[in-house]
Amino acid sequence: MKHSCLVRSAFSAATCVVLIAVLGLYANQSATAADLSKITGAAKDEQVPLEKARAAIARKDWEIAIRELKALVAKEPKNADAHNLLAFSLRNTGDLSTSKVHYDEALKLDPNHKGAHEYIGELYLKLKQPENAQKHLAILEKLCGNKQCEEYQDLAKALVNYKP
Repeated sequence: MKHSCLVRSAFSAATCVVLIAVLGLYANQSATAADLSKITGAAKDEQVPLEKARAAIARKDWEIAIRELKALVAKEPKNADAHNLLAFSLRNTGDLSTSKVHYDEALKLDPNHKGAHEYIGELYLKLKQPENAQKHLAILEKLCGNKQCEEYQDLAKALVNYKP
């Protein structure tokens, strides 16, 4: 079926294309939200909570980071990055037990998540369990080596500086 933009003078050619695509998707009951996001740019909007959380983390504003990340985890429970950053933020407030739950979830979702391995290793040091931190350091060495891997280097340094 061919489409035409009847009110060409009121819309640019690009706007006409977007309107036609959106109407076509709307008419097609099998169209998904992902299809619509490709056209409307909604996928970019979905990244806003993660960006807000990262900005809050950079400012060490744990309250805002935790609020944004809890909302994101509720919306996207399989987002390993969100779980990892939520765990990191919780750890920095002293909520170590809830932090561990989210690190475990991040690693369950993505067993090769380098950031989660580094951060859970640091959590284990706070919990006075250096042997568990060492296990995650060994995993990082397998994942990314020990020379050029920032996560490995950071956890190794934390282990060297660890004082029970």
